[in-house]
Amino acid sequence: MPFLIFILGVIGAVGVWYWRIKQAGAVAGELKNAAQDVRNAARRFGFNRKANVHPAESIEDARVCAVGVVLAVAASDGDLTAGEMAAAQRQAVETFGIGGEEAGEMVALARWTVGQCGNNDNAIYRLARRTRALAGMEAQDDLERMARAVAAVDTGAVTEQGEDALGHIGRHFRG
Repeated sequence: MPFLIFILGVIGAVGVWYWRIKQAGAVAGELKNAAQDVRNAARRFGFNRKANVHPAESIEDARVCAVGVVLAVAASDGDLTAGEMAAAQRQAVETFGIGGEEAGEMVALARWTVGQCGNNDNAIYRLARRTRALAGMEAQDDLERMARAVAAVDTGAVTEQGEDALGHIGRHFRG
């Protein structure tokens, strides 16, 4: 009887380790897919990394910069949620008149760019100024409307941190 319990224990341990290895493989596959999404988006939007230039300054599509600002404002009160990411994609579709797949790639590239900025304030600073340089002053209203809509998704209203981040957009557009 003890031998049978030992055999069942070994089979159970092997099963648990097999399951853990399988899960690790699935996570690695998801990370690979996420990295591929960013590469595809970079290719689609003509992003070329330049030596000694911050990635935010290398973006040549004002829409990507704008989505980056929107994501940074939404993340000002904590980590981005799935709802905020989906709302940013919807806002891109509605505002820019593009398809869902293109908007998804735009969000992926913008999220990566925000991550390269180090923190949300720096991301808003760099990307709002880049949006202004590429799209002009008239982009400010759409940018603030998009950011307000996405920041309010989870809570129903823009948080105090979100309002502060929205104020930064106006300051960076003015100067």
